[in-house]
Amino acid sequence: MSALADSGATFRWQQEYAIGDAQIDAQHEELFELARLLEASLRQNKSSSVIQPALSAIPLLVHVHFRDEEAFFERIGSPLLTQHKALHVRIAEEALWLTNALRQQPPAIAAVRLLDWLETQLLVHIVNADRIAVATAHRQDDAEVSERQGGARKGRVDFSRDRDGG
Repeated sequence: MSALADSGATFRWQQEYAIGDAQIDAQHEELFELARLLEASLRQNKSSSVIQPALSAIPLLVHVHFRDEEAFFERIGSPLLTQHKALHVRIAEEALWLTNALRQQPPAIAAVRLLDWLETQLLVHIVNADRIAVATAHRQDDAEVSERQGGARKGRVDFSRDRDGG
């Protein structure tokens, strides 16, 4: 099991993980909940009832989420969109390969491996890469606003000189 799961920690969505879009944040929260359910099933020795539905759900959840997230990053003008799409392709391919491979494993082993993947790949991506992509877009917006405001001030000064003939 992963270090986080070994420590007794649970996968809990925290508001600080939010990126500011209700739809994307809800999807992120749903992925955290899936990890929490998998972890709980392992602790209660009930992974056999949870693992097959999880293996079926993950590729579709990932696909829909990444599509929606990329559209969001495009709307906010994230300069990291191209790199983020490449990360999404890699993670989605891993999700599909892993879920197919794990169908052949005993439920407890499949649940441990899927939980480890969720923690080290998908949830880390949400907490780190997604938040960086949003923050970078906001910093870019701030810089553009600052530049426009500075340019507007210069423009007014220049225009007033031109009107006065000087």
